[in-house]
Parts: sequence; C-alpha cells; structure tokens
Amino acid sequence: KISGNYDTAEGTFDAMIQAAVCTDRIGWRSNSRRVLVVSTDSTSHLAGDGKLAGIIRPNDGQCHLDDDGVYSESTLHDFPSIGFLTNVLRRERILPIFLGTSDRLAYYKQVADAMQATGARVGTISGDSGNLVDVLRTVLKTLDSSRQLIVLQ
Repeated sequence: KISGNYDTAEGTFDAMIQAAVCTDRIGWRSNSRRVLVVSTDSTSHLAGDGKLAGIIRPNDGQCHLDDDGVYSESTLHDFPSIGFLTNVLRRERILPIFLGTSDRLAYYKQVADAMQATGARVGTISGDSGNLVDVLRTVLKTLDSSRQLIVLQ
C-alpha cells in the first residue's frame, strides 16, 4: 500500500526491519544467503524522526505485518536507528545492498560505513532504474565471484 507524507525521507529502515524479522512471511530459507536490496531515490527516516508525529516508542524489532503484508504499527513505533538495524541484520545474517541515485550516493555510503559489520554494499542507479540489474550484478560480483545472478522476467 502506498501512502503519502510531507517530507522526502522514506521509511526504508522500517521496511528493512520488517523484511528481516518477518521470516515466515517473507519466505527466507534457513540455509540461504540472504541479500536485501534497497533501491531508492530518497533518504530514510532515522530514530527520533517519529517524534514529529508524536511517536516516541522505540522500534521493537518485531514482525508487524498484517494479513495484507502492510506494516501495521508504523504509527506506534519510531523509526529504527542505524545501530539497531545493523544488529538485526547481523542476527538474521542479511547482507544489505543499497542502490541509490547519484544524488543519494553519499548518504548511503555513510549508512553502509555505519553498517560495516553487515558487509553492506552500495551502488548507483540511474533515475529511471534502467541500469538496476547491471549495477546489482556488479555489486554481487564483489561478494563472491563463484555465484551467478540469474534474472527471471
């Protein structure tokens, strides 16, 4: 479900927490290499940003996807901090890959540096995302040259 707000930052880190902890809903296999690809042209809200809406309860790192797959507690929990998100991704053995437009590259490089313990990677995509698969393929090659990315259409 798409919703609108009055700022340009997105709830990317909220979404990443839900993707990481809603194991059964997402369908993560227990023995797979878990890679979470974030493709964006915006920054993400950070812990503390929820205060603007009166949300002061910290992110609890629990699965809150309703039956339709919508994050049902976005108005109850603040956005996660980068440190908290890093801990969740490490615990769940998930490698984050941030693919952002050139105007967001510096931001996501800083995020990846802060998440160094996860092995986070960053790539630059065009405004229309037309090069997304090629950039993702290049980034994945830096991880393990013996694996092959197969794109299903």
